[in-house]
Amino acid sequence: MEGIMKKKLLSLLLIVFCILFGGFGILYDGLYGNPFRDYLMKNDTMRYLNDIGYTKNDLLSVRTNYSMKINSDKVKGTLAKVTFKDEPQDTYIYFQQNSNQKIIQACDYLDGHIMKNNYTPERKHMLKNCKSIY
Repeated sequence: MEGIMKKKLLSLLLIVFCILFGGFGILYDGLYGNPFRDYLMKNDTMRYLNDIGYTKNDLLSVRTNYSMKINSDKVKGTLAKVTFKDEPQDTYIYFQQNSNQKIIQACDYLDGHIMKNNYTPERKHMLKNCKSIY
């Protein structure tokens, strides 16, 4: 009788632990994103930049972060923010489409305190085929 009670108690504790741990994982993923998706987005962005002619030597940094605000059926929520060595004051945003997994440069950028989302030739690395995230 005592062995059966211990097994039931251990089973119950295991189920409660799985529910709590799983719930925390789902909540964290929803709010902050998934470190694995960050890794994939960074690699996909680096591959894209390589394909259009940039090397690691051209880049100052490539950071990724999750934005629940843009996560939709059209756009994935993980963004890559790229800073180039020859333009360290500007950050370029790259996003990935859900439909074809294609990396695209966003036209969105901060100009002083104003957010703009159009192509401008003053930004050296802005592509003419950039698109707004929104």
